[in-house]
Amino acid sequence: MTFTAQQLAHQIDLQKQVTIVNEYGEQETVWQTYASPFARVDPLVGREYFAAQQTQSENSVKFTLRWRDDVKPSDRILYRGAEYDITSVMDVGGRHRETLIMAKGTNT
Repeated sequence: MTFTAQQLAHQIDLQKQVTIVNEYGEQETVWQTYASPFARVDPLVGREYFAAQQTQSENSVKFTLRWRDDVKPSDRILYRGAEYDITSVMDVGGRHRETLIMAKGTNT
């Protein structure tokens, strides 16, 4: 599938965890952006549930972008200030043209 600029209208940040040495010589793990591609963003499910006496909202989102081979389920997406944990990464049709990312974000 060929994408138009209108279809890939949302810029996202792909982030991975890296270990750095801070100014005190201590190692710490931080999220680092490694790419900022444009994507199509489609919300899948919205639901609220009651857990531990507080209401939490959970949303699943489908991100579709041009083919990338460097996205891993251990990465995350930052989109409009919200963090989304990647649950799966798929090569649509196996033709290296588009990448489908299923992700879940939780806001408290």
